[in-house]
Amino acid sequence: MWTCTEVTTAPPGPWIRSPKWDLAFIVGSGALVSVPLITYYGIAALTGVPPHAFQEQPALNVAMAINLGCAFLIGGPHLYATYTMTVAERAFRQRYPALMWAALLVPVAVVALALVRIQLLMTLFFAWASVHAVHQLTYIVQQYQVRAGGTARLPTWSKGIDYLLAMSCLYPVVFWRLLAEPGAVLRLPFGLEIAPGFPIGAVDISRELPAIVHGQVWIAWIAFAVFGFALAAFALRSLWELATGTMIWPRALLLATTVPIVFSVPLFRNLDVSLQGFNLWHSTQYIGLVYLMNAYRKERQEISSRFIRSLSGFGNGRRYYGFVVALSVAAGGLIGILHYGVGLPMLHAYYGVHLSALWVHYLWDHAVFTQADALTPTAALA
Repeated sequence: MWTCTEVTTAPPGPWIRSPKWDLAFIVGSGALVSVPLITYYGIAALTGVPPHAFQEQPALNVAMAINLGCAFLIGGPHLYATYTMTVAERAFRQRYPALMWAALLVPVAVVALALVRIQLLMTLFFAWASVHAVHQLTYIVQQYQVRAGGTARLPTWSKGIDYLLAMSCLYPVVFWRLLAEPGAVLRLPFGLEIAPGFPIGAVDISRELPAIVHGQVWIAWIAFAVFGFALAAFALRSLWELATGTMIWPRALLLATTVPIVFSVPLFRNLDVSLQGFNLWHSTQYIGLVYLMNAYRKERQEISSRFIRSLSGFGNGRRYYGFVVALSVAAGGLIGILHYGVGLPMLHAYYGVHLSALWVHYLWDHAVFTQADALTPTAALA
């Protein structure tokens, strides 16, 4: 993966692993988006008082416990899975020394921002998280493109439709909510009305943007136009592929599932809940992808750490998952020690541990997602 191994033939396709595996980890895991939403609305209905801010309402303690469980069991493990193929791998450390040094600066920057300007920290967090999620999606799309019979088979315009749709589906509503002035209303089909503002926890990110962009909703209309064009192009291409028998079904299923879910995530008033659901789906995909990457690295004898080799490989899924869950729980324990034992404010303890690890995960994944051959079975590599 981190070597210069050359791909000589296209990976077997059209699925990344198999229909059963892809439908479970890549497409079907989209059902997880509904877990926090169902919890939120279920508890809100039971209490009879729908809260404005999810984390701040005592009536939602049960729902919060479920979300924390999701964070420990899926969200946290997905970010620590990155470390099994980056900092734990000698070839990565040798190939990307600049990324290793940059990672040392991340905790300093995170804690400093938490102390000085937490609003800016949350704004940067959401911006980087959205780019990271889109990067992962385009990486998966690329894998299906390659498996369609080789990179030369698909025309550039067809690939361009995939990438444009994947990159544009999140941002139209997001940009409108960030840029619209208070009192404006975004009216969508089926009677949906969206209010401006983008609250994440106690911070409204829309109020943290430079004053010069407030009210510049034309940027959102451009995003809507780009998304509409990409969606129409995707629909027309799909009809053409159906008529000619050239449909790439895994790619079509991924985009047909992803686009409506991702577009709808910022429609909810309580973004803490809806974004948590999106994170569950994204994290489940990632845990599965890293499992495959490490399994193929083990087959190619590319894992330098004996311990990581013992966790990797087909048939070792429980051992691998148990390890990353243990890291997630240990990080939670460290946060508790820093707060209750050392006396550090909870906010600073949380950001110093969890958000720092998350930003390092984002940083190193920009390198991971450039490795197109990371999910290529050994037989297709020279």
